[in-house]
Amino acid sequence: GELDFEEFCQLIGPQLNEKERPDEVDRGYDLLAGRAARAGVKGAVNTGQISFEDLKQIAKEFHEFTGEEIKEADLREMIKEADQGDGETEEDGSGDGEVSLEVEHAFVGAEGADAGLL
Repeated sequence: GELDFEEFCQLIGPQLNEKERPDEVDRGYDLLAGRAARAGVKGAVNTGQISFEDLKQIAKEFHEFTGEEIKEADLREMIKEADQGDGETEEDGSGDGEVSLEVEHAFVGAEGADAGLL
């Protein structure tokens, strides 16, 4: 089967306990950022941010483990939603197609525990 963005958030969101959320976001972010480069994906570079290639690698590993697929369009939407920002603060996102830790914290904080990439 396939897992869309909303289902992914529903699956991951409940695992983020309110009092542990900042720490959990940091740990989850560290697992995602640079994942493709660490996995040896050709051409992947660890920029210290979460890239589309990182999410794609996670989706591949998720599929191998669960049999569930996450569409590339949904991965792109995840990056786009987290990185679009509204321009009001520096943490909103730069629109560079990658998600920094500050953006992830701002995104999760604004949307609640069932949002963000984690």
